[in-house]
Amino acid sequence: MKTLAFIFYCLLLLSWLIIGCDKSKDDPEINAQLPKVSIGLLEGITTTGVSVEVAVTDDGGADITARGVCFSTTAGPTIDDSKTTEGTGKGTFMSTVTGLTNSTKYYIRAYATNSKGTGYSGELNFLTTLESVTDYEGNVYQAVKIGEQIWTNENLKSTKYADGTVIKGVYPAGSDEANVPVFGRWYDWYAVMHGAESSDANPSMVQGVCPDGYHVPSDSECIELEVFLGMPMEEAITEGYRGNVAGKLKATIFWAPAPEICDNSTGFAALPAGYRELDGKPNFIGYFWGGFHSATESADTSKVLTRMFTGDYNGIWRYSDSKKLGLSVRCVKDK
Repeated sequence: MKTLAFIFYCLLLLSWLIIGCDKSKDDPEINAQLPKVSIGLLEGITTTGVSVEVAVTDDGGADITARGVCFSTTAGPTIDDSKTTEGTGKGTFMSTVTGLTNSTKYYIRAYATNSKGTGYSGELNFLTTLESVTDYEGNVYQAVKIGEQIWTNENLKSTKYADGTVIKGVYPAGSDEANVPVFGRWYDWYAVMHGAESSDANPSMVQGVCPDGYHVPSDSECIELEVFLGMPMEEAITEGYRGNVAGKLKATIFWAPAPEICDNSTGFAALPAGYRELDGKPNFIGYFWGGFHSATESADTSKVLTRMFTGDYNGIWRYSDSKKLGLSVRCVKDK
């Protein structure tokens, strides 16, 4: 009898263990995995903040109890560093970071936490801007310091000069007003200069189409920028594609076919805003071209020295082209 009782006890214990194991298979808390989360494009970078879209795509089999972004001035931020908290659960949401220091590089990751732990997205980095400037129409532009120069890091959007005069020779990028908030406007050289004479001084001090306190960069000022970024002077003063520094100036979005060469380490955020042909045709296809006027005529005074970026090359094209060509404009702060 004792033997039968022992056998019965062993079978009962085994059944309990089996049932326990079966239950553990169905227990989400026991079988949970780390959440999966992704981070989108950084938007609205300012002197003290940034916004970003985050998506919690997989809760790992357990409830998401916290989510947001974490950030630091060193790589690999975690929730032990500064962070935002944006509710619970799966889904897509915007997270806005505030209270940052201007002109500072930050690293940022999205995170989501469940009972298993915290999962992180890939890492992005960005440079907060130094200051902002406002044009006559109320458009606000962020500006970044690169070397000893302070450049706007957005394409000009204004249809009026700083004195309120209506600009002639201005067109929405892509000939579509819907493009203006991101890509700005195209200006021919006559519109850019607002009647001023050509200048290759450094600084040019040609206010032209720029807001108060800023001016249209001369060719010499563009060369100063390129040399600071590592382009040899002997290359910088030649025409054609030169150097290997364009990626430091190009935004990390929109460019094709080689976005991997764009790191925007300067915060300049050059965009493939295209250009307006001499016959008025918009060249705004494939996110390939982006170009800027300077305040400097070329040796052929019917033309102006410009800068052009392309989506497949890390050089910057310095070339002479017609003053009637419609290009984007960036401004430099007066010294």
